[in-house]
Amino acid sequence: MDCSVIICTYNRADILRENLATLLQQAYAPGKLEFLVVDNCSSDETPAVARMFANRGPHPVRYVYEARQGLSYARNCGFREAQGEIVIFLDDDALPEKNTWVANLIKAFRDPQVGAAGGDIHLRWPDSGRPDWVHDFLLPNLGKTMFDFQQEAVLHYPHYPWGGNIAFRKACLQQLNGFSPQLGRNGEAQLSGEETEVCLRLEAEGKEIRYVPDAAVAHLVAPERLTREWFHRRAYGQGLSDAEIARLHAGMRQGVIQLMRNILKVAIYLAGKTTYVLTRNPRMATYCSYQLTFSRAYIMRMLNLR
Repeated sequence: MDCSVIICTYNRADILRENLATLLQQAYAPGKLEFLVVDNCSSDETPAVARMFANRGPHPVRYVYEARQGLSYARNCGFREAQGEIVIFLDDDALPEKNTWVANLIKAFRDPQVGAAGGDIHLRWPDSGRPDWVHDFLLPNLGKTMFDFQQEAVLHYPHYPWGGNIAFRKACLQQLNGFSPQLGRNGEAQLSGEETEVCLRLEAEGKEIRYVPDAAVAHLVAPERLTREWFHRRAYGQGLSDAEIARLHAGMRQGVIQLMRNILKVAIYLAGKTTYVLTRNPRMATYCSYQLTFSRAYIMRMLNLR
Protein backbone atom coordinates (compact mmCIF):
# COMPACT_ATOMS: atom_id res chain seq x y z
CA MET A 1 0.00 0.00 0.00
CA ASP A 2 1.53 3.33 -1.10
CA CYS A 3 -0.79 5.70 0.65
CA SER A 4 -3.55 6.00 3.26
CA VAL A 5 -5.86 9.03 3.24
CA ILE A 6 -7.11 9.57 6.81
CA ILE A 7 -10.34 11.45 7.51
CA CYS A 8 -10.86 12.20 11.20
CA THR A 9 -14.50 13.04 11.84
CA TYR A 10 -16.93 13.92 14.60
CA ASN A 11 -20.72 14.09 14.04
CA ARG A 12 -20.57 15.18 10.40
CA ALA A 13 -22.18 12.26 8.62
CA ASP A 14 -23.72 14.38 5.84
CA ILE A 15 -20.46 16.15 5.04
CA LEU A 16 -18.53 12.88 5.28
CA ARG A 17 -20.82 11.41 2.62
CA GLU A 18 -19.79 14.13 0.12
CA ASN A 19 -16.16 13.83 1.17
CA LEU A 20 -15.98 10.08 0.49
CA ALA A 21 -17.92 10.31 -2.77
CA THR A 22 -15.36 12.84 -4.04
CA LEU A 23 -12.36 10.88 -2.77
CA LEU A 24 -13.40 7.71 -4.57
CA GLN A 25 -12.84 9.59 -7.83
CA GLN A 26 -9.09 9.81 -7.18
CA ALA A 27 -7.06 8.44 -10.06
CA TYR A 28 -4.64 5.96 -8.52
CA ALA A 29 -3.64 2.36 -9.05
CA PRO A 30 -6.10 -0.07 -7.38
CA GLY A 31 -4.61 -1.80 -4.37
CA LYS A 32 -2.16 1.02 -3.70
CA LEU A 33 -4.49 3.51 -1.99
CA GLU A 34 -6.92 3.27 0.91
CA PHE A 35 -9.23 5.68 2.74
CA LEU A 36 -9.47 5.42 6.50
CA VAL A 37 -12.34 7.03 8.42
CA VAL A 38 -11.48 7.66 12.08
CA ASP A 39 -14.68 8.19 14.05
CA ASN A 40 -13.89 10.31 17.12
CA CYS A 41 -16.91 9.50 19.33
CA SER A 42 -19.65 10.43 16.86
CA SER A 43 -23.26 9.91 17.88
CA ASP A 44 -24.77 10.33 14.41
CA GLU A 45 -24.76 8.03 11.34
CA THR A 46 -21.01 8.27 10.74
CA PRO A 47 -20.40 4.47 11.05
CA ALA A 48 -23.18 3.70 8.56
CA VAL A 49 -21.90 6.30 6.06
CA ALA A 50 -18.36 4.95 6.22
CA ARG A 51 -19.52 1.37 5.71
CA MET A 52 -21.80 2.45 2.86
CA PHE A 53 -18.69 3.40 0.86
CA ALA A 54 -16.59 0.38 1.89
CA ASN A 55 -16.84 -1.41 -1.47
CA ARG A 56 -18.12 1.29 -3.83
CA GLY A 57 -14.91 2.03 -5.68
CA PRO A 58 -11.47 0.77 -6.67
CA HIS A 59 -10.00 1.88 -3.33
CA PRO A 60 -11.10 0.42 0.01
CA VAL A 61 -12.75 2.57 2.68
CA ARG A 62 -12.06 1.35 6.21
CA TYR A 63 -13.68 2.48 9.46
CA VAL A 64 -12.05 2.68 12.90
CA TYR A 65 -13.32 4.12 16.17
CA GLU A 66 -11.27 6.27 18.58
CA ALA A 67 -12.98 6.59 21.96
CA ARG A 68 -10.70 9.31 23.33
CA GLN A 69 -12.13 12.70 22.36
CA GLY A 70 -9.66 14.98 20.60
CA LEU A 71 -8.25 15.44 17.11
CA SER A 72 -4.71 14.48 18.12
CA TYR A 73 -5.98 11.16 19.51
CA ALA A 74 -7.88 10.58 16.26
CA ARG A 75 -4.85 11.44 14.12
CA ASN A 76 -2.64 9.11 16.16
CA CYS A 77 -5.17 6.32 15.85
CA GLY A 78 -5.35 6.91 12.10
CA PHE A 79 -1.67 6.74 11.26
CA ARG A 80 -1.15 3.69 13.48
CA GLU A 81 -4.02 1.85 11.75
CA ALA A 82 -2.92 2.98 8.27
CA GLN A 83 -1.40 0.46 5.87
CA GLY A 84 0.22 3.03 3.58
CA GLU A 85 3.83 4.19 3.75
CA ILE A 86 2.57 7.76 3.27
CA VAL A 87 -0.37 9.01 5.33
CA ILE A 88 -2.43 12.01 4.18
CA PHE A 89 -4.72 13.85 6.58
CA LEU A 90 -7.77 15.48 4.99
CA ASP A 91 -10.44 17.36 6.93
CA ASP A 92 -13.88 15.80 6.70
CA ASP A 93 -15.20 19.12 5.31
CA ALA A 94 -12.51 19.43 2.61
CA LEU A 95 -12.70 18.20 -0.99
CA PRO A 96 -9.74 17.62 -3.35
CA GLU A 97 -9.84 19.99 -6.34
CA LYS A 98 -8.26 17.44 -8.73
CA ASN A 99 -8.64 13.68 -9.11
CA THR A 100 -4.81 13.58 -9.15
CA TRP A 101 -4.58 15.17 -5.69
CA VAL A 102 -3.16 12.05 -4.02
CA ALA A 103 -0.72 11.32 -6.84
CA ASN A 104 0.51 14.92 -6.92
CA LEU A 105 0.98 15.12 -3.17
CA ILE A 106 2.96 11.93 -2.65
CA LYS A 107 5.40 12.74 -5.49
CA ALA A 108 7.22 14.94 -2.98
CA PHE A 109 8.16 11.84 -0.98
CA ARG A 110 10.35 10.47 -3.75
CA ASP A 111 13.03 12.51 -2.01
CA PRO A 112 13.97 10.57 1.14
CA GLN A 113 14.71 13.84 2.96
CA VAL A 114 11.03 14.80 2.86
CA GLY A 115 9.17 14.04 6.07
CA ALA A 116 5.97 16.00 5.36
CA ALA A 117 4.27 17.79 2.49
CA GLY A 118 1.06 19.69 1.88
CA GLY A 119 -0.84 21.91 -0.51
CA ASP A 120 -3.17 24.87 -0.56
CA ILE A 121 -6.55 25.06 1.11
CA HIS A 122 -9.12 27.30 -0.58
CA LEU A 123 -12.43 28.39 0.91
CA ARG A 124 -15.86 27.48 -0.43
CA TRP A 125 -18.40 29.87 1.06
CA PRO A 126 -21.97 28.89 1.98
CA ASP A 127 -24.90 30.31 -0.01
CA SER A 128 -25.05 33.24 2.40
CA GLY A 129 -21.59 34.29 1.20
CA ARG A 130 -18.81 36.02 3.07
CA PRO A 131 -19.90 38.57 5.70
CA ASP A 132 -18.62 42.11 5.14
CA TRP A 133 -17.01 42.22 8.57
CA VAL A 134 -14.66 39.25 7.93
CA HIS A 135 -11.22 40.74 7.34
CA ASP A 136 -8.82 39.02 4.91
CA PHE A 137 -6.41 38.41 7.80
CA LEU A 138 -9.09 36.31 9.52
CA LEU A 139 -9.51 33.90 6.60
CA PRO A 140 -6.79 31.48 7.81
CA ASN A 141 -8.99 30.80 10.83
CA LEU A 142 -11.53 29.33 8.43
CA GLY A 143 -8.87 27.12 6.88
CA LYS A 144 -7.42 29.22 4.07
CA THR A 145 -3.68 28.88 3.46
CA MET A 146 -1.67 31.97 2.55
CA PHE A 147 1.22 30.49 0.55
CA ASP A 148 2.77 32.63 -2.18
CA PHE A 149 4.67 30.08 -4.25
CA GLN A 150 4.22 29.07 -7.88
CA GLN A 151 6.27 25.88 -7.63
CA GLU A 152 7.29 23.24 -5.11
CA ALA A 153 9.21 24.77 -2.21
CA VAL A 154 10.80 23.83 1.12
CA LEU A 155 8.89 25.35 4.04
CA HIS A 156 10.08 26.51 7.45
CA TYR A 157 8.34 27.50 10.67
CA PRO A 158 5.87 29.19 10.94
CA HIS A 159 4.91 28.61 7.29
CA TYR A 160 4.14 24.90 7.35
CA PRO A 161 1.26 23.13 5.54
CA TRP A 162 -1.97 23.02 7.50
CA GLY A 163 -3.59 19.98 9.04
CA GLY A 164 -6.55 19.98 6.66
CA ASN A 165 -4.30 19.00 3.73
CA ILE A 166 -1.01 17.51 4.89
CA ALA A 167 0.91 14.27 4.37
CA PHE A 168 3.59 12.57 6.43
CA ARG A 169 5.93 9.66 6.02
CA LYS A 170 4.39 7.12 8.41
CA ALA A 171 7.80 6.01 9.68
CA CYS A 172 8.53 9.60 10.74
CA LEU A 173 5.33 9.83 12.75
CA GLN A 174 6.12 6.52 14.41
CA GLN A 175 9.59 7.71 15.33
CA LEU A 176 8.21 10.94 16.85
CA ASN A 177 5.33 9.15 18.61
CA GLY A 178 2.75 11.14 16.67
CA PHE A 179 0.75 14.20 17.66
CA SER A 180 0.62 15.85 21.08
CA PRO A 181 -2.76 15.48 22.84
CA GLN A 182 -2.09 18.89 24.42
CA LEU A 183 -2.84 20.43 21.02
CA GLY A 184 -5.57 20.05 18.42
CA ARG A 185 -9.36 20.34 18.50
CA ASN A 186 -11.10 18.71 21.42
CA GLY A 187 -14.90 19.00 21.52
CA GLU A 188 -15.73 22.70 21.74
CA ALA A 189 -12.11 23.69 22.51
CA GLN A 190 -10.70 25.53 19.49
CA LEU A 191 -7.11 24.41 20.02
CA SER A 192 -4.88 23.72 17.02
CA GLY A 193 -1.23 23.43 15.99
CA GLU A 194 -0.73 19.69 16.47
CA GLU A 195 0.60 19.29 12.91
CA THR A 196 2.81 22.39 13.29
CA GLU A 197 4.41 20.95 16.41
CA VAL A 198 5.15 17.67 14.59
CA CYS A 199 6.68 19.57 11.67
CA LEU A 200 8.93 21.46 14.09
CA ARG A 201 10.20 18.17 15.46
CA LEU A 202 10.66 16.76 11.96
CA GLU A 203 12.70 19.76 10.85
CA ALA A 204 14.82 19.47 14.01
CA GLU A 205 15.56 15.88 12.93
CA GLY A 206 16.82 17.13 9.56
CA LYS A 207 13.71 16.32 7.50
CA GLU A 208 12.25 18.67 4.90
CA ILE A 209 8.69 20.00 4.80
CA ARG A 210 7.51 20.59 1.23
CA TYR A 211 4.81 22.73 -0.36
CA VAL A 212 3.10 21.07 -3.36
CA PRO A 213 1.28 23.63 -5.56
CA ASP A 214 -0.89 21.17 -7.52
CA ALA A 215 -2.36 19.40 -4.47
CA ALA A 216 -5.07 21.85 -3.39
CA VAL A 217 -8.36 21.18 -1.61
CA ALA A 218 -11.52 23.22 -1.09
CA HIS A 219 -12.64 23.74 2.50
CA LEU A 220 -16.38 24.08 3.06
CA VAL A 221 -17.10 27.03 5.36
CA ALA A 222 -19.90 26.13 7.76
CA PRO A 223 -22.45 28.97 8.25
CA GLU A 224 -22.26 28.57 12.04
CA ARG A 225 -18.63 29.68 11.93
CA LEU A 226 -19.49 33.05 10.46
CA THR A 227 -20.22 34.76 13.75
CA ARG A 228 -18.11 37.07 15.89
CA GLU A 229 -18.57 34.70 18.83
CA TRP A 230 -17.00 31.84 16.85
CA PHE A 231 -14.00 33.97 15.89
CA HIS A 232 -13.61 34.99 19.54
CA ARG A 233 -13.39 31.31 20.59
CA ARG A 234 -11.05 30.63 17.68
CA ALA A 235 -8.74 33.50 18.68
CA TYR A 236 -8.64 32.29 22.28
CA GLY A 237 -7.80 28.73 21.23
CA GLN A 238 -5.14 29.87 18.77
CA GLY A 239 -3.47 32.02 21.41
CA LEU A 240 -3.32 29.09 23.82
CA SER A 241 -2.01 26.79 21.06
CA ASP A 242 0.74 29.14 19.85
CA ALA A 243 1.88 29.72 23.42
CA GLU A 244 2.01 25.97 24.09
CA ILE A 245 4.16 25.47 20.98
CA ALA A 246 6.44 28.30 22.15
CA ARG A 247 6.73 26.69 25.59
CA LEU A 248 7.75 23.40 23.96
CA HIS A 249 10.15 24.68 21.32
CA ALA A 250 11.24 28.30 21.89
CA GLY A 251 14.26 29.01 24.04
CA MET A 252 14.04 31.22 27.12
CA ARG A 253 15.18 34.36 25.30
CA GLN A 254 12.80 33.90 22.34
CA GLY A 255 9.96 33.03 24.69
CA VAL A 256 10.41 36.25 26.65
CA ILE A 257 10.56 38.27 23.41
CA GLN A 258 7.29 36.76 22.18
CA LEU A 259 5.64 37.34 25.54
CA MET A 260 6.63 41.01 25.55
CA ARG A 261 5.41 41.43 21.97
CA ASN A 262 1.99 40.12 22.90
CA ILE A 263 1.81 42.35 25.97
CA LEU A 264 2.49 45.32 23.66
CA LYS A 265 -0.12 44.04 21.19
CA VAL A 266 -2.79 44.08 23.90
CA ALA A 267 -2.36 47.84 24.26
CA ILE A 268 -2.20 48.39 20.48
CA TYR A 269 -5.26 46.34 19.58
CA LEU A 270 -7.30 47.58 22.52
CA ALA A 271 -6.78 51.12 21.24
CA GLY A 272 -7.47 49.98 17.68
CA LYS A 273 -10.69 48.21 18.62
CA THR A 274 -11.96 51.30 20.44
CA THR A 275 -11.08 53.54 17.51
CA TYR A 276 -12.73 51.36 14.87
CA VAL A 277 -15.87 50.83 16.94
CA LEU A 278 -16.23 54.60 17.29
CA THR A 279 -15.59 55.17 13.58
CA ARG A 280 -18.00 52.38 12.63
CA ASN A 281 -15.54 50.19 10.77
CA PRO A 282 -16.78 46.67 11.65
CA ARG A 283 -14.16 44.82 9.59
CA MET A 284 -11.20 46.44 11.36
CA ALA A 285 -12.97 46.40 14.74
CA THR A 286 -13.49 42.63 14.45
CA TYR A 287 -9.88 42.11 13.37
CA CYS A 288 -8.57 44.11 16.36
CA SER A 289 -10.90 42.22 18.69
CA TYR A 290 -9.54 38.92 17.37
CA GLN A 291 -5.93 39.99 17.87
CA LEU A 292 -6.71 41.29 21.35
CA THR A 293 -8.26 37.97 22.41
CA PHE A 294 -5.37 36.03 20.84
CA SER A 295 -2.71 38.02 22.71
CA ARG A 296 -4.54 37.79 26.02
CA ALA A 297 -4.80 33.99 25.69
CA TYR A 298 -1.14 33.77 24.66
CA ILE A 299 -0.03 35.73 27.72
CA MET A 300 -2.21 33.68 30.08
CA ARG A 301 -0.76 30.40 28.80
CA MET A 302 2.84 31.62 28.85
CA LEU A 303 2.40 32.79 32.45
CA ASN A 304 0.74 29.47 33.40
CA LEU A 305 -2.55 31.23 34.18
CA ARG A 306 -4.45 28.92 31.80
